[in-house]
Amino acid sequence: MSEDGKILVVGTTPDYIDWIRRVRPAGAVFLTEPKLRARALEPSPAPEEEILCELGDFDRVEKALRAHLRRRGISLVGLVCYDCETLELAAFLARRLSLPYPSPDSVRACRDKHLTKKLWSAAGVPCPDFRLVRDEEEAAAFLAEIRSPVVLKPLSGSGSEMVFRANNPEDCARAFARYRRGSERIEVLAEALVPGEEYSCDFLVGPEGARVLRVTRKYPRPGEPFGTIEAYELTPDLPGDLAAAKLEPLLEASAAALGVDRGICMLDFICSQGKPFLLELAPRPGGACLPLLLRTAVGLDTIPLALDLARGGAAPLRPEIREPTVGLGIYARRAGRLERLGAEKLLADSRVLAVDLLRPRGTVIRLPPEAYDTWLLGYVVYRPDPARPVPEQNREMENLLEAEIAG
Repeated sequence: MSEDGKILVVGTTPDYIDWIRRVRPAGAVFLTEPKLRARALEPSPAPEEEILCELGDFDRVEKALRAHLRRRGISLVGLVCYDCETLELAAFLARRLSLPYPSPDSVRACRDKHLTKKLWSAAGVPCPDFRLVRDEEEAAAFLAEIRSPVVLKPLSGSGSEMVFRANNPEDCARAFARYRRGSERIEVLAEALVPGEEYSCDFLVGPEGARVLRVTRKYPRPGEPFGTIEAYELTPDLPGDLAAAKLEPLLEASAAALGVDRGICMLDFICSQGKPFLLELAPRPGGACLPLLLRTAVGLDTIPLALDLARGGAAPLRPEIREPTVGLGIYARRAGRLERLGAEKLLADSRVLAVDLLRPRGTVIRLPPEAYDTWLLGYVVYRPDPARPVPEQNREMENLLEAEIAG
């Protein structure tokens, strides 16, 4: 593993930057959006560690990066990216700087949900039936053809933003009314709603194939917006076909079909009748509460791991899961100005292992569909009572967070 040179971290958030600087001090250079740094609560890195730059113009970013490296006498030996929105920039810079990373074409294949499904389908990788649709009539026709509810998704993006379930033509019309507010030319992925439990996994891909790092059961948040995942559960109790030995060949095939040949990948899928049907793959480690969950439950920290792998470090062993542990995101129930956010009651609960509050006092909370960027208040990691359903305990944890929102 090379100790010389630094790792370029492309476009991540100040909380990740702060954590990386704590666990891998002086090991990275950060490309950061100025607006993120301006509202950050975390301390700013030293000037030589961070380049503040609007990240939309790739050529200007490259010019600013090269000037910074030359001025500071810094050499780069690797590159990582934790955020879907900047994966294409990361691939562009990696190619221009001759750093190992998935190619721009591979990243585009991962970012375009329709292209992902086309490539998987051509390679025989199991995924839901799908179609590219441009209006409510085409969506309704697909719904009638497959005789199943469909999920409508923007072609790019992540999470539940602008994702809708359509059970009938009227639902299709309501979804497209929302899509038309943002664009004149609309192309949407329509995907059959496969019945079953949702899962997420992180895995490594390299010359030796694929290696599972973790598999977590996903718990959808009740209510709207459709597709919001509120919790992930690490558990030793997984269906037989999700055992690593059976899952890894499929993971290798899923990455190969998209041209991804190195690094950490995150994959979402549905297990239906014991078989996985793949939804999305991103060449980055899982986000949301997953880093806190893995760090707390099994001592696996995927944030610095991505840097270590980019530096040429050895891949870790898959951690052993001895008992179920849940990572939960708690969302605001109303919009307004956040007056207080307290975790005292949560921390007094014997099940709770860790709490991370995300919003400072004074934050203006907005709810979907108006906005998706402030309604997540914090994360909780806890060991659930095995005799009771996890969703029931999620509600208890939600009620223990003391959130006062005015307005």
